[in-house]
Amino acid sequence: AWRALPGAEAAYNRGNALRELGRLEDAIASYERALRLKPDFVGPLVNRARTLRDLGRFDAALAGNARALALAPDLAEAHLNQAMIHLLRGDF
Repeated sequence: AWRALPGAEAAYNRGNALRELGRLEDAIASYERALRLKPDFVGPLVNRARTLRDLGRFDAALAGNARALALAPDLAEAHLNQAMIHLLRGDF
């Protein structure tokens, strides 16, 4: 049912639900679907980067987060995510 909902917002919300369930790979796939439909959608960019960070894929997380920051330079959540990625990588 909800899997068939159209649109970037639906894919983003599905990704958030899957992330909460701990289905991180499925969440990433949903965020990527949202971004295919709406490439400048900051929410899935940030949450995809957070999910990649949680999986230890720091380079991919940094790249996605940088794109989010380019689109929304004042977004505190993206700055926090950037700092967390660097901390977890030991970049201090």
